[in-house]
This record gives sequence, structure tokens and C-alpha cells, in this order.
Amino acid sequence: MRRAYDYYPTTEANAVWGLLTQTPVQFSGDVLECCSGQHHITRVLQQSSLFTRVWTNDIQSTFDADFHENVTLSSAWAQLPEVDWVITNPPFSHALPILQQALSHARLGVALYLRLSFWEPTFKSRARHAHHRGPFLRDHCPTGFMPLSRISHTDDGHTDSSTCAWFVWEKQTTRQWHHVLMLDQDYSLAEHT
Repeated sequence: MRRAYDYYPTTEANAVWGLLTQTPVQFSGDVLECCSGQHHITRVLQQSSLFTRVWTNDIQSTFDADFHENVTLSSAWAQLPEVDWVITNPPFSHALPILQQALSHARLGVALYLRLSFWEPTFKSRARHAHHRGPFLRDHCPTGFMPLSRISHTDDGHTDSSTCAWFVWEKQTTRQWHHVLMLDQDYSLAEHT
């Protein structure tokens, strides 16, 4: 049984630190965590001191957030502040529409924590929430890609059955990069300054 709102948090802070410290991306400015849940990613973004302001949004009003908008809808983004970056772990079943809206909204780029299967160029599906990623991914190839060691998304120490990765779309670059992130190392900013 799937969790309500497809809520599988990024409980491993090191996964976020790896994104911020082990890529060629120069993260800065204002950032929006648009599916912030219980702030697992948000806390690391704030601790990093790389961002001027960290904004939060979550569709569930039971979670503390600056906004409670449905970020699959373009009308919701008009209610959110302009930002340089969107960094989030979206519900996988709604990742494509969230990515499409985030790319239109962010000035510098988007980083999404997704199942590795997001890279599969789906076209037709009978699945209720399936979105046709193939044409979109062909036209909007990520500039960066970072697969991670498997982590627990359920706070019980059991890892997920699928591998996840950071997919990054930088707007002002032509470079392509990839990096494999092994979570048995400490990637916190303090370790790399």
C-alpha cells in the first residue's frame, strides 16, 4: 500500500549534502523546497548557508510550511516566490508535472530526487498517474545526474526496492556531468571547506 500523497521522505541528510558538495553546480540565491514534508531536505539547505532564503511548500496543510500549494498546477506557482533554485523530493507519481512547473519557475535550475526509473522514456501507460516522460526528457535532458546508494524512506532502516538519484537541470550551462554518491562518506559542507 502506498503512503498518502506518495510521501517517502529523504531522511538521509547525507544524500542532500552530497548534492550540494559533490557536484560542479554553484548553488546560491533563493531556493524553494516545494514538497517539503517534515523538512528533511529543508534543514540541510538551511544548514549549508549556500542560499539567501529557503522557502517551503507542501500540499499537506498538516505539515509546517510557508505555503500549501498543489505544485502540479501552474496556477499554484503564481502564489510562490520567485527563486533561483527548486530542490525537492517530489511524489514520484507527480514528478513530471512538478518538474515542468519548476523548470518554468526557477531562474537557475531544478534538482529533483527521483527513482532511477524516471529516466525511462515512457510514452503510453495504463497507470492512473502515468505521465508521458519520453518527449519531455528528449527535449529537456538533465545537465547532471547523481545516483545514490539506497536509503530508507520509511524511518525503519529498511531501504527502498529501487535506486534513486538526483536529476539536475541547470539553465545556464551546456556542460553535462555525472557522479556516483556513496553514502558511507560524510559529505557535509564542513568536511569540504
